[in-house]
Amino acid sequence: MQLTGTVHLVLQQESGTSKNGKDWKKQVFIINYKDGEYDKQLALTTMGNTVEQIASIGIGQTVTVDFNAESREYNGRWYTDYKAWKVTTPSGSSGSSNLPF
Repeated sequence: MQLTGTVHLVLQQESGTSKNGKDWKKQVFIINYKDGEYDKQLALTTMGNTVEQIASIGIGQTVTVDFNAESREYNGRWYTDYKAWKVTTPSGSSGSSNLPF
């Protein structure tokens, strides 16, 4: 899926160690977008070594995000994540810069 909007907020980076001893990083950012005549917000997550690249995106900047929607069940409840794997930001007249998330 793909969505274009403006960055509303970048949350604090999270990190930890998995059960198998591997370190992980997670970054959540929120974008505002138009759905018809209504303004909406969507929280997107990126994980892995590319988390630091999200810091180059500023609040209010227009971005196009490619992402996957994934749901999982835990203890009888369902949770949905929107996992960003690519963010494109306009960079003036030189085209766009691709940040692979």
